[in-house]
Amino acid sequence: LKAKSFVLRVNVENEIRDFYDNKQFLFKIKTYFPKRFVNRLFYISALNLRKLYYKTKNFFFAGYPWYANLWARDAAYMIIAASEIGMFEEARNTLINLIEKEKDGKIPNFIVEDEISYSAEDSNPLFLISLYHYIQSSGDLDLFIKYKNRIENLIEYYFSRKDKRGFIYCPKNSTWMDTLNKEGFFLEVQVFWAKALEYLYEIYKQVGIERKELIESSNNLKENILKEFLKDDIFVDNLESKCYNINTIFPLVFDITNSRETLDKVERDFKAKYGYSTIPVSNIFFNPKSYHQGASWGYINALIAYLHAKYRNVNLALNTLRKIYEMRNVFCLECLPEAWNPFEKDLRLIKPIGVEEAAYLQGWTAACTIITISELMGIKTNALKNEIIVEPKIEGKLFRRKAVGYDIVDIFVKRKNGKNSVKYKSFLGKKYNVKIIEI
Repeated sequence: LKAKSFVLRVNVENEIRDFYDNKQFLFKIKTYFPKRFVNRLFYISALNLRKLYYKTKNFFFAGYPWYANLWARDAAYMIIAASEIGMFEEARNTLINLIEKEKDGKIPNFIVEDEISYSAEDSNPLFLISLYHYIQSSGDLDLFIKYKNRIENLIEYYFSRKDKRGFIYCPKNSTWMDTLNKEGFFLEVQVFWAKALEYLYEIYKQVGIERKELIESSNNLKENILKEFLKDDIFVDNLESKCYNINTIFPLVFDITNSRETLDKVERDFKAKYGYSTIPVSNIFFNPKSYHQGASWGYINALIAYLHAKYRNVNLALNTLRKIYEMRNVFCLECLPEAWNPFEKDLRLIKPIGVEEAAYLQGWTAACTIITISELMGIKTNALKNEIIVEPKIEGKLFRRKAVGYDIVDIFVKRKNGKNSVKYKSFLGKKYNVKIIEI
């Protein structure tokens, strides 16, 4: 009885500590958005991200119950979102875990206990993109300086592998659609590298080093992506098959183009009752139960909402966020799942091993939701330049409490009739340059 009483007391104490830790965490990311469900979704996403941080190993794991380990591509989006909401220590530790496992110029695909796989071609550029976002939010250039030699290995890997167009060839199962057993020059990997090279150029400038070959290679790669992959306002998935799928959104997400015609075609061809499918619903191979050939992925839905926010299609952005919000309690309370049947809200999907439920809680779904809501609010910061950048996409009163380096800043924005007014309060009494972007 004493033993049972002790265990019960410890469990209760842990629950109480977690409760107060969560309250403190939510205080640090306090947010107000005019739509109540968006406020709720932001907090759910942030808590989901927090749940997936593995404290004893110091990294974000990708999901639960599947993928309860470190996956670089998932972690990249989680690092970006964590940096957005001031989880700098968690973001930094995850970056360190990945870069310290660099081998022959490659970031791991995943780390499972003592097993490390280097099979992915998107790990390197996504790592570099997330590193840039972490540095911009935290001001921590020391991390880049400390691991500069290893980062040079990643750059060398790209330049030693690229063809004359700047494209990287992807072996089988080396992208996020790793159940399809395809190989070739895949769209999203080229897009990620174009953005990673651009961001690397900016990071090197911050430490006083001019690396013109990085921005020149980025611009060349962007030009060739538009030339080779864009066909009739839609981007083909790879240069071998000439087919297109939901990966057509990545050139828009990562600023290769601002083609509204491409987004219009996504709305027309991929939209289903409960989200966007991975291939067009009219495709003869479409199966709403198929993991990569029909299912609706949480992070993809969030990125499409992000694009609608970016292009000021506010109602479409909110409608897509609501679809994600409606999935929060379908399989696990207050958890955003990995993927689902876009016509039935069913997590049971067909994978190579057979029918299996998708993960009930998936990190990049939560991460991309945070990124999207942040884009809708349009309240951004740059710790390196001591800047607050304001470009709200919605009318009304907005509030963000944001970590900027070691500071916490309350930012109040009011947008009325297309005009913005901004006030801020720094916990450390610092002064910031406020940039208001009017449309």
